[in-house]
Amino acid sequence: MKPKQLNRWTRQAGLAAVTLTTALVFAVGAEANPDLLTQARDAINAGRSEEALSQLNQMETPANANSYHRLRGRAYHNLGRTPEAIVEYQKALAVNPKDAWSMNNLGLIYLQLGQHENALPPLARAIEIRTDEAVMHNNLGVALERSGYLLEARDCYANAAAVDPTHPTAAANLVRVEARTPEAGAEPADLAGLADQFEAEISDWQAPESASSGETEPQDSEDTAALTDETQDQK
Repeated sequence: MKPKQLNRWTRQAGLAAVTLTTALVFAVGAEANPDLLTQARDAINAGRSEEALSQLNQMETPANANSYHRLRGRAYHNLGRTPEAIVEYQKALAVNPKDAWSMNNLGLIYLQLGQHENALPPLARAIEIRTDEAVMHNNLGVALERSGYLLEARDCYANAAAVDPTHPTAAANLVRVEARTPEAGAEPADLAGLADQFEAEISDWQAPESASSGETEPQDSEDTAALTDETQDQK
């Protein structure tokens, strides 16, 4: 099974904007005030996403472009401005292709849009990078279950519950999916192939000069919050 292609407006807008912005990041390289990033994150966590965007707009192209774009994605996401949120997460990934939280957030958007198969590649890649995040295992389980991959969904929910026994929905999700009967002859999900597919997609978003050295920035564990009884995200 191959996931459905992303909406044309997402791919076209995202590719053009990501290429332009990543080129500017490396051309300008202006230093950002880390306090502004912290203030913006605090504002988003407090539900003040418009204020956060205003703070982020005060910055020139930041050195910490990965966090900058991920925070902008969170703010747009909270405000219901989905196209802009997708583009910002793509920009974050173009700077740091191992940003598992941006992958998680992108997958969450597709789940919320009902594009469950489109959610699979970023979430499959995210759990390769962050095997210890119950949130990501649970979100991938939701995407798999809604795409008809019940056995794989069961495994993801079990992993989420094992990583974090206090996770608010993983145990209930596991009980629910175990009560369902998989279709006879259903093909298994190729999670490794889906993750590889997403890696290739990220490379399409990168300007040549923005290619990552392979080092991973520390991820921000503060950027996690519940949205529904089935999915969680780094908002």
